[in-house]
Amino acid sequence: MTNVTESARPHVCPPERVLQDESEICREDRRKIFLDVRTRAISPFRCVVVQTYLQNNSRRRRFPSPPSGKKGKIMNQTEHYKLSQWEKADRIMMDDFNRDNANIDTALAASAAALAAETAARTADVAVLTAKSPFVKLREIVTTQSAAQVNLDLSDINFADWQVLWLDVAPLGSWVGFLRPNGRTDAVYCQLGTTASGSTSSSGLAAYYNDKKYRTLFFPGKNEEKKVSCITVGESDGGIFYRGVCSALPFSQLKTFLLVPVESYYSLNVGTKITIWGVR
Repeated sequence: MTNVTESARPHVCPPERVLQDESEICREDRRKIFLDVRTRAISPFRCVVVQTYLQNNSRRRRFPSPPSGKKGKIMNQTEHYKLSQWEKADRIMMDDFNRDNANIDTALAASAAALAAETAARTADVAVLTAKSPFVKLREIVTTQSAAQVNLDLSDINFADWQVLWLDVAPLGSWVGFLRPNGRTDAVYCQLGTTASGSTSSSGLAAYYNDKKYRTLFFPGKNEEKKVSCITVGESDGGIFYRGVCSALPFSQLKTFLLVPVESYYSLNVGTKITIWGVR
């Protein structure tokens, strides 16, 4: 019987080395095994098996797909929207990102819908309250440039709808002037409550002075055929009180208020505010 020397025996790669958990084999070890398989005199079939195992197992280890969290456990989540809160040892997966984004999208959509519904409800409530309120702002003007005079359009106001109209005027700058209905000069005012009581002026319904606040009240009484009449109170001289009337002009024909200066060099500064309020 022929004895076979150890050197003549074909080399067989130990199976326990091939099947060993790859986590215990470094990359250099795998390279050496691959070279051994190709260079040693072993069966072609075993060579193919070893090569296939090493190549496939290497690809699998490069892109692991373990479950989320540590050791298969679900990772921590936020209290309200269940968003992932990763720890250093957690496995981060695409599904975790997708789930978080879906939760955020759902929460934002619900919040936007709730906000839109609340805004619509508030708008409807304001409309109802405005319709019921006896006190309504009809016009507001804030000047954006200096001007000698200002013209207020009243053409869309139905005086038959209002008991009283308030005209608030707050002129800024060195300006002294009059309030003229439709720009007419036949309106007159009478100063009351001072030593000049009883004196009249045919320059307008009232007089306004620089950097003082005034309120002029008109009394259509829901009757647009009444003649234009008013009372003005203001801050000038510690308090001023005028009564104005335009006996030739009914409210139905009142289309504008003109604030005209006493002298052409007077100017209303930027920020002069004029507001008209209606009382039902």
